[in-house]
Amino acid sequence: MEQKNLPLSLIATVCAILLIAIAIFFGQNYANNLEQKYIHAIAPLYPDSVINGSALQKVALQQTDLLPVYGASEEHKEAGPFQASQFFQNYPTGFTPFDACKGGADSLTELEALASVGKSLQGKKVIISFTPKGFFDKPMSQKMYKGFFTGLHANELIFSPYLSYSTKQLSARRMLHYPETLGDDPLLSFAIDQLARNTWLSKMLYWIAYPLGRMQADIMESQDSYQSVSYIFHNQKMLDNNQPHVVPATIDWQANLVQGLSQAQQQDSNNPFGFSKSGWKLVKRRRTKPYMFKPRPYGSADAKFIKDLKTSPESADFSLELQILKELGAKPLLVGRPINDKYYNAIGISNAALNEYYAEIESIAAKYNMPIVDFKNFQNDIYFGVDPAPHTSQEGWVYVDQVYNNFYHENIH
Repeated sequence: MEQKNLPLSLIATVCAILLIAIAIFFGQNYANNLEQKYIHAIAPLYPDSVINGSALQKVALQQTDLLPVYGASEEHKEAGPFQASQFFQNYPTGFTPFDACKGGADSLTELEALASVGKSLQGKKVIISFTPKGFFDKPMSQKMYKGFFTGLHANELIFSPYLSYSTKQLSARRMLHYPETLGDDPLLSFAIDQLARNTWLSKMLYWIAYPLGRMQADIMESQDSYQSVSYIFHNQKMLDNNQPHVVPATIDWQANLVQGLSQAQQQDSNNPFGFSKSGWKLVKRRRTKPYMFKPRPYGSADAKFIKDLKTSPESADFSLELQILKELGAKPLLVGRPINDKYYNAIGISNAALNEYYAEIESIAAKYNMPIVDFKNFQNDIYFGVDPAPHTSQEGWVYVDQVYNNFYHENIH
């Protein structure tokens, strides 16, 4: 019987596919090796490749001497010697923070970023940093969310093989509140629409779209690795000169607290709340002087405060973020900042109402059995923060540094 030879076109196609697969394999290995080489030099620089991507975050999670921190401007604003990134820059106790933070971010944008690193979080310590104001402030605007939105993060979340269907469904319903970000990605938009519905047909259509969506997410991952490699190539000389110097040191926390408090007091712009000049300017922009110097009756604004707290989407988003961390197997520490009760009392909010905030976030942390440090015992320390948010003062940073250090060395349970 005559044996038929395979068509040359089929052989050529198979060879082409094999060559492409080999090129992708070696390209990814090369990118990973380059990222591993420079990740410590990149750590203090906060390039867009870190914030908007996931490749460098995944590499950072592999390093035993980097402590990933997810948060917002409270990690970057008010730079000084006690800010964590500067205080630990020479690895005095064996680590330095790796910030994946962006000013103005909220729990929704953070949970998308966390989902994008997937199982790289398995068993890894991470800091989830947050401030009180987001839990009773206005939700993020369409324009602001669009500025934070990253297609890679969204696709990795919606087409994640590691997250439960119910978690992706809750995420999709929240993402639908910002429809402007979905118009340029019809596959993502379709999948989100199907997830948001609750019918057998929509579930079937989602799973039909899933293989294409997973392929799209994988392509975006490759593009992200290319962006990281491109950043390294364009900044290689600087990165070569920016390799960290490891200088072990014994830290005198009490002496640092004295120095931190002194610096915070020097920043005080002679206002009743200990705010810095920029923090006080922000208050005066939002409220007239007569209002501030003629405080509202204590407790008169409680009803509105509690209503804002209960209706804000931030608590639900924060809970969803912790659910994602749990499903991905992370070992997070939740680190907040204290409310300046003297300021909030002056605008009519009682301590009883403020305690509702602490009860809310502590109950969410307890639901997922995750440790939390909210510094509620410091709410009468006017020098912990520099504004109502609050962003962290130099004194506040010393306390936060201690928490980070203890968590890294497993002294927080």
